[in-house]
Amino acid sequence: MGNEYGNANARFTPGTNRYDVPAELVERAKATGHFLGLLYDETEHLQINNTIYQSDKNLYQWVNPAGKSLAETEEGLVESVHTLVEKYGCDVYAEVLFSELYHAFNRAGMLLSVKSLQVLRQPFEFAVALGAVKQYRKKWMITADIWGTDVGKWFTRIWGLPGHSVKEVESALKMSFYMSPDMIFVENCDGLMYCDENGLHLSEFGEAYRSFIAWAKEQKLPYKAADFSPSVAVIRSEDGIFSTHGTFDGSGPYGSVQLKNDEKTNSFFSVMHALSYGKMDKTSSLMYMTGEDMPHNLWPRDEETMKTFPRMDGTGGEETHAHGLFYPLNNVGVFDSFARREDFGGADLIVVCGSRLSDETAKAVDRCAAEGKKVLAAEWFRGLFEESSIEYVSDFLSETAKKFISPFIGSDKEWNIRFGSYLLQITDPHGDGIRLDFKIKKVGE
Repeated sequence: MGNEYGNANARFTPGTNRYDVPAELVERAKATGHFLGLLYDETEHLQINNTIYQSDKNLYQWVNPAGKSLAETEEGLVESVHTLVEKYGCDVYAEVLFSELYHAFNRAGMLLSVKSLQVLRQPFEFAVALGAVKQYRKKWMITADIWGTDVGKWFTRIWGLPGHSVKEVESALKMSFYMSPDMIFVENCDGLMYCDENGLHLSEFGEAYRSFIAWAKEQKLPYKAADFSPSVAVIRSEDGIFSTHGTFDGSGPYGSVQLKNDEKTNSFFSVMHALSYGKMDKTSSLMYMTGEDMPHNLWPRDEETMKTFPRMDGTGGEETHAHGLFYPLNNVGVFDSFARREDFGGADLIVVCGSRLSDETAKAVDRCAAEGKKVLAAEWFRGLFEESSIEYVSDFLSETAKKFISPFIGSDKEWNIRFGSYLLQITDPHGDGIRLDFKIKKVGE
């Protein structure tokens, strides 16, 4: 059961900008035997960009950051989420979009529903997600969200829905499967089917989804997401930002009007940019606020045009490809500032960024450095560590940083993820970022 219907119709729990499904309805749902849990739609988006569905800047999804430090705000969010999860007594999923707050939700007891497609940089998204799943040992699912940036000669409800070609959706569904989530579902199912005078029919996207389900039933992965074994561990604090430019309305971390982005909070984006051969943007975790093209916004939405939807052939000809699935990344996992040695200790390279770090995690990093692991840390953490072998930089895009990480970033033609003794190798053989190739290899073969 999702809460988006309540959000979109401005039905909010007092003092918040979120809709909570009434507890009595949840109990009735449980009694059916078909209930899988609750899902909070794009919940970190509505914390950070808190005026999307309503205009009161003082109402937030989980915590009002006014008068709080970053650490206090994170703890306030964790406490608020934990209280709600305990109240319902069932699986509660945080559907997440911005590659932010994943670990905080997991720490609070919420499960993740991580998006594929949309306007995401998938290697960035899944490095964060798999790190959270490994660190907090939670099950998770993937939301394949077919809303997006592109237009084309395909079934179209409105420009941007679907916002990906059928080939990209097919590839994204398989990509999602190979991440080994516990569930996958498609968001915006109205792009999968349509009605006419002869009844209900599958669109080409619906046919692709049906084919994927048939294919998936015949597959058996030799690994689980819990087997994720990163060779590069990025440790960063939950700073509640998705862009160096702030939120949609110019606010700061967690949607705060007082807290501001700075070199510490922004450092995570620089790290991911460097680890991806500079292919992923250095200012944002996804396509928003980067200046990248959003072709669906260029097509008219006037009254006359709206009357023509749905369109069976979309644009009738033109097809755009602003979004893609592929970026190079070599087995990177992202952990939060509370990570333990057993979470990241198997990595060959450890990068420490963000605004803060717990004493326990600092000690774990020290132990790894003492064992010969390579550690690159932000200059502002100097003094937290004891090991002299740790390299410090004030800029993760400096030549010093690039030289330090270069032995660990792999090929710029591969996106690699290791699960135990198996390596998932993802490549882009056609060079379009869409039609990906997936290979599972036994490590050492």
